[in-house]
Formats: sequence, structure tokens, C-alpha cells
Amino acid sequence: MVQALLDKRPSVNAKASDGTTALILASLNGHLDVAQALLDKKANVNIKANDGTTALFAAFMNGHLDVVRALIAKGVDVNAKWNNGVTALMLASQLCYNDVVQALIAKGVDVNAKASNGATALYVASQNGCLEVVQTLLAKGADVNVRANNGMTVLDAATANEHDDVRALLLQAGAKQ
Repeated sequence: MVQALLDKRPSVNAKASDGTTALILASLNGHLDVAQALLDKKANVNIKANDGTTALFAAFMNGHLDVVRALIAKGVDVNAKWNNGVTALMLASQLCYNDVVQALIAKGVDVNAKASNGATALYVASQNGCLEVVQTLLAKGADVNVRANNGMTVLDAATANEHDDVRALLLQAGAKQ
């Protein structure tokens, strides 16, 4: 059905009034086959809806990692930011998706990008106790002493949430108390 519609050559990048595209909606709902068909018809993977949502962010919202991986493979801008400055790496790090973190890093993501609140991927991974993600980010040069706008360091975030294993790793990596 989708392919029959696409064969009629509609604009695959057409936007609704809120700026969403078919690719954003397919990504949001986890329809990998539809997303792949749109990508095959050259849908723009980096178009943003009015609120800054991209197909990549939409796929993350509902945990559709297969769609996330397909978008990364098609060359999505891995450093794109949502309107609040959040990046795909921050979302993957917050949710402990180490394989996605590694895929984003392989595509050249900025491991030290900051959201508007000053948080980084390492900060949210530490805050949520994502030990493997913290290890990956540290190995790729994430700043172990970064402070969010609230004044908290990644070490503070791990400590406040009682993630002792993450705290120990951060100290070993040179985090200052």
C-alpha cells in the first residue's frame, strides 16, 4: 500500500501544519518498513517539525531503535539539536542504549555537546546509572568535570542518585569532588 502511494510520486517531504512529515510520523510510530520506503524515495532525514522534532528524535520517543539505526545508516545529522538543545546522544545515553551511543559516536557525534540546561550525554548517563554508556563516553573523551547550569557535576549527578558504580568510575577517570 505504501509503495503504491509512493509510486505515484508524492512529495515525500511534504509537511503538515505542525511541520511533521511522513518520515517523522513513521519514525514516531515505529513503522520501519514505511520509514525505509520513504528513505528509499529520498525523504530528507533531517527535516524538523515546528517544535524541533526530527525523525531521529521521534523514533527515540517511543524506543524504536530499529528505526533509529536505519536513520543513522541513512546519514541523519547526528549532531542535530531539539529546540531545548537535547541531542540524540543525550537521549540514547539517558536511556542506557549503549549500542546506539556507539553507533552515533562512529558517525562523529559531539560527545561534549550541551543542552540548554548545560547537561551533556555523560551527565544524563551518570544521573541514570548507565555504567556501560558512561564507560563508552569516557573512552571517547567526554568531559568528566562538566557542570550543568544547576551547578552539579556528573559526579554530583551519580552520587545524588546513588549510582556508586558510576561514581567510582568517574572518580577513576579524574572527576573532581
